[in-house]
Amino acid sequence: ILSNNATDDHCKEFVKQGGLEPLIKIPSLPNIAIQFASSRACMDVAITLKDILTLSQDGTVIVQCFNQIDQLIKQLEPMYDPTSESYLVNELSRSATPTQPYNSAKSTPLLHTITSLESYTTLLISLCKVGQVDMRTVCIAKWAAIRGWLIINKLSHLYTAIVWENDLLGLLSPPYNHSVGRVDLERLIEAIGPNPVIKLKERNVRTNLRRTL
Repeated sequence: ILSNNATDDHCKEFVKQGGLEPLIKIPSLPNIAIQFASSRACMDVAITLKDILTLSQDGTVIVQCFNQIDQLIKQLEPMYDPTSESYLVNELSRSATPTQPYNSAKSTPLLHTITSLESYTTLLISLCKVGQVDMRTVCIAKWAAIRGWLIINKLSHLYTAIVWENDLLGLLSPPYNHSVGRVDLERLIEAIGPNPVIKLKERNVRTNLRRTL
């Protein structure tokens, strides 16, 4: 309905009826799959938000995304404190359902929060890819404001934490020559049980790690 109308009547009515807020919150729903950011559903949400932004010529859409990102970053603040153990592996090993942890945001809250944040990053990238000069002005104005700078600053700190987490996960990959996070890994393997697929792929994993290094 929004994309098939050249006027802003439907768009304004949609926002007036309170449709924007629940639409913005879709990526942060607890039952969203962890692959949501790369799914067609996420792109559909992005396209709809882009239509609203283009027709309304109002930066409210971007501000609403900022609000959601702010809340998610607060939930990820524990990861700002670098440790010698992986937060995600620790969370997974302590999950009540370690064999199916991805299905529940309660079991793996950090993982699902990172997934939601990735989805909002995808939305913002899509929103800012506009060809109209007036829409570029709206986007730049929101990002150049104090709120936009604060979001960028918080994301940069979070990026550092995620890079550190990624390095720790790399150390926990086969052939497990490091003691970092060993306790959580052993607890996780004990809960899940032996997996013959790991042995079959161990050689390929080692090769890929050497190439990465």
